[in-house]
Amino acid sequence: MLRKIPKIIQHLAGRFSGGIPVSLLRCIEQRNFSTMVEEIRGLPKMQEKDLELRLQACAEQAGWNLTEQEKLKAYYYYYCGDLARAVAIAGRYVRGESFDLGLFLMCAIALYQNAQWDDALRILRGVPENNAELQSSRDYWVTRAQILQACNLMHELPEALDRMLELASQNSWVLENALSMSIELGQARRAQDIVEKLDALGVRGYSFSLCLLALGEDRGWEMMECRYEMEEAAQYLNPALLSLPRWRGEENISLLVSTEQGIGDAIQVARYFPLLAQRTSGRVSVEIQSELIDLFEVNFPELDFLPCLRGKVPPGRHERWLGLMSLPWVFGRPGERYLSGIPYLRVPEASADYWHKRASELFSTGVTRVGVAWSGQPRHRADRRRSIPSSQFFQYVQSSGRRVISLQKFRPASCPSCVLDCSDELLTFADTAALIAQLDVVVTVDTSIVHLAGALGKKCLLMLPYCYEWRWGAEGDRTQWYDSVMVIRQRSSGEWDSVLESVFTELDAMEVV
Repeated sequence: MLRKIPKIIQHLAGRFSGGIPVSLLRCIEQRNFSTMVEEIRGLPKMQEKDLELRLQACAEQAGWNLTEQEKLKAYYYYYCGDLARAVAIAGRYVRGESFDLGLFLMCAIALYQNAQWDDALRILRGVPENNAELQSSRDYWVTRAQILQACNLMHELPEALDRMLELASQNSWVLENALSMSIELGQARRAQDIVEKLDALGVRGYSFSLCLLALGEDRGWEMMECRYEMEEAAQYLNPALLSLPRWRGEENISLLVSTEQGIGDAIQVARYFPLLAQRTSGRVSVEIQSELIDLFEVNFPELDFLPCLRGKVPPGRHERWLGLMSLPWVFGRPGERYLSGIPYLRVPEASADYWHKRASELFSTGVTRVGVAWSGQPRHRADRRRSIPSSQFFQYVQSSGRRVISLQKFRPASCPSCVLDCSDELLTFADTAALIAQLDVVVTVDTSIVHLAGALGKKCLLMLPYCYEWRWGAEGDRTQWYDSVMVIRQRSSGEWDSVLESVFTELDAMEVV
């Protein structure tokens, strides 16, 4: 994955002189620009509003010209997390005679991190491909590959992948990026070779751990624990908890489990919740997304559910804590004993009553009820690969002559009348669960909907990109996570027609009318 800017960096007392590190002052005085960039990278987010002005004053005193001062400000904004201001300055140096490789890469990465993938791609397209400085830059090829991947331009990815490995075949950061790309491209032999290289280098990385899980290697769960110690840990976990004691299996304690990643991940590992109280013999609180609280409180009354307060320690006494995605490592991957417990979610009675009546109004008697979700959260970096263009999906729905109901919160204005919309009534996931319970089958891409349907034991057809996502494995039409889910995969990258044809053929076989 691309190196990201830590959002919270500890202020080390005594390191600064007048708000600026002495080592940074020395770099400015010596006009040592490359070392200065690394020093700025280590700056904490300062409360003093005039730090930027003091840096500029130091640069002026050292004889820096206006262009050099602008570059200094761009790096300062970037590493303080103000990506918009960094891009505004760096964007002046991405082409032509004023081209600056460092600022070009900063601009492209900042746009990528801010989910502005089309803008990042435009930056990439704007430079001559024969630029010698770019062609020999490892970071350029990694950045290029990441942006192509986010824009779902998978046919261009192999060239960037080849160049990455040519330039840095023993660099662990490059290898981790190359491994995830090789898996998505279906390059099994190359992926295995990279795994062997990373093992030989002794790498224990978060991206590596997810790739191992995608390849079916359970050691990925143990390796995933490295995320607690990573520089960018605050991106994955509640930063307010990182310095507190973590749970190591102690009994008779009050335990806090903190959510991480998305709602789908929380539903996926909720199967482990009953084991928590048994293992700790104490009070267990779960910090979770507010949309899930109503649903989880009914299903797991032995636990206390708290709304997620990212950046704050939840109220109450918590002797130990643990990230939610550590539960499969603590209790073991899903096997027969967990699958036999599905469904592990039930619908709250009040929601069930409402949606039983509502579904009777929406569907005629005797008609098989189909719920659909064709796209996910647009800011998700894999969304262009996992989501189906709405026009393409609607074409198949209309051709089938079926009436289906949308399980998405939002739908485009062009949505045809055969796709029913009740998004205003889906206030929490208890509502969505209650609606799914009234359906015969769910058809969805990889969003929280598949996890909810699977946890409820509802038959579900999951439409997946080619070689995508660690939790679904690399092949096969079944998943160890949910026995009611049938996986239908693309035959090649970006090719959805075969998936949709298979889905509607399967619906026909189920005698959906």
